[in-house]
Amino acid sequence: MMRPRAATRAVALGALGLALALGSTACSGGSNGTPSGGVPSAAGVTTAADANPAAGVLGTGRAGDVMFAQMLVAHHTQGLVMADLALAGYGDSMAVREVAATMKASEEPVLRQAQQWLREWQSAPLASDHPGHKEPGMMSAPALAALADARGNDFDLTWARMMQSHGEGAITLAKYLLKTSTTPEVKAVATTLIETKQAEVLRLKAIR
Repeated sequence: MMRPRAATRAVALGALGLALALGSTACSGGSNGTPSGGVPSAAGVTTAADANPAAGVLGTGRAGDVMFAQMLVAHHTQGLVMADLALAGYGDSMAVREVAATMKASEEPVLRQAQQWLREWQSAPLASDHPGHKEPGMMSAPALAALADARGNDFDLTWARMMQSHGEGAITLAKYLLKTSTTPEVKAVATTLIETKQAEVLRLKAIR
């Protein structure tokens, strides 16, 4: 019989694996677990500091809208799994749990909206011919596994660092989307996303 802690880790890794699979489906990267379109940071992510990362991911017009929705599904699915780890008590910081709760409340409706758009746009182009770069801010498999293994202050600091890059990646994509989309409802979500993630990043920077 699996022990409670082992069972918790197994569930966490299973959920993280699903988040990675969704990210891979939305935008294929390199074969070694490192995104092919950017330079991995110490946290195991493709950083928003890479040169124009969104340009190689989203495209323009309706194809950009579709890819943005696909990226939102991958990004927010992964973010919600990470938020659940924090809310499950892997760390000690109340500040981390508060950010995780705020993030979960804001990302769940956006995830549902993105999923609804993809259902509505089933005949729209899926932008499958883009260069194959992973979206900025998505976590690598080794980084997610390390996070699931961490506890206490180590978890808190790792989580805050990873979520900061995660949020900055979303901001990068949303800002590019605002320059290329002509769809009002998509641009409205992107605008709100930028404001929400900028506030989260400021809170995460204070966790040290």
